[in-house]
Amino acid sequence: VFDTAPYGILVFQAVRNLQTAEVVDLRLTMINAHGALDMGSVPTALTGKMYAELFQGTQDVGRYQKTLAVIETGTPFRYEVKRTSVRDGDVHW
Repeated sequence: VFDTAPYGILVFQAVRNLQTAEVVDLRLTMINAHGALDMGSVPTALTGKMYAELFQGTQDVGRYQKTLAVIETGTPFRYEVKRTSVRDGDVHW
């Protein structure tokens, strides 16, 4: 299912400050081929990269803060994101 999904799936792991345990970034641990293609790359080139590197300038957006809240509380949230595919220029929600 992961590799055959018709949409991008990205899995991140929290990276914490060793002294404070505060989440300081997120590391991409898995991405399917469709997700990588939408980012103009391949899974092996993206896996291991940090959220701040992959999505520069987006950490101040509310979605990032809500993601951190999910990590800390375990309470999910739903949202839609409008973005333009690097691959084909199409707008996706």
